[in-house]
Amino acid sequence: MVNTIYSVNDGAQYTVSDLMGMPKAIAKPIVDYLKDWDLATALFRDGGDNNGSVLYEKDAAPFTELGLETVAEFAEIPTTRAVAGTKVTAIAEKEARALEISYEMRDENQSGQVAKSITQLKNSALLSSTRRTKQVLEAGGIPAVQAAGAWTGSSADIISDVYDAIETIADAEVPGYENQEEATYDFEADTLIVPRGLLGAFSKDANVRSVWVGDIAHENPLYKGFTNQAFAGLNIVVPKFWYKDRILVTSSQELGFYSDTRKLRMDGPYDKPENELVRYQLSRKRVLAVDTPKAAAWITGVKG
Repeated sequence: MVNTIYSVNDGAQYTVSDLMGMPKAIAKPIVDYLKDWDLATALFRDGGDNNGSVLYEKDAAPFTELGLETVAEFAEIPTTRAVAGTKVTAIAEKEARALEISYEMRDENQSGQVAKSITQLKNSALLSSTRRTKQVLEAGGIPAVQAAGAWTGSSADIISDVYDAIETIADAEVPGYENQEEATYDFEADTLIVPRGLLGAFSKDANVRSVWVGDIAHENPLYKGFTNQAFAGLNIVVPKFWYKDRILVTSSQELGFYSDTRKLRMDGPYDKPENELVRYQLSRKRVLAVDTPKAAAWITGVKG
């Protein structure tokens, strides 16, 4: 029987040397953690693989150049054609970091140091990944609505703020069709990205609590919280290392995409006797892009 573990704290006790002989025991918890908390996969659609770059269209209209028109009998039917958005080329960026385990950590069986190294690399890599996603969002041209008041204050109107953002997305006008008010993208918001520190604001807000009455009083977030919950028809996502002062409402499959040249992986161990250490190399090469910025809306001013 083969006994495989994926954490230095699971199952039977192993020495550091044993763990280094089972590469998955070190690599798998890191890779799994980063995949589980990958904000890009919650916000964007999977654009498939790429060969180092992606050519995409930004703000492509959902309509052809011309619509239908009245045609007389025997007359030639007029033609139309697709309307292109702004063409953008994005280059994939490689992100990588090598985790080092010294010979001393191995020979002296410093399992605590190895466990700490794994935890710290998980958090550092996720922080970097989330920062990159936020940079793409910030540069994407996403519109914003101002909160009625700080969500932690007495002037908060959380329900109104969220619906203002939903309406901004639903009424998003298509460039070139500004004189046709009904010609919208027809986006439907489905996701609410919330800072962990503001989850309590939902429970404290009297207007929010008043929604859970009668037969659904037991669903009140004051008692149940918002774990695996929705609000205003939106799935609530609470990422790690998100902003403290803003909310994002989005149509998650419309806003943008991610495309991997190299999917997240961790290779090793690589022995470096000249430095008396062993390396495990974490890497990924990816394109992130916002191609339809009006599919989302920021709510700003939520933090007092």
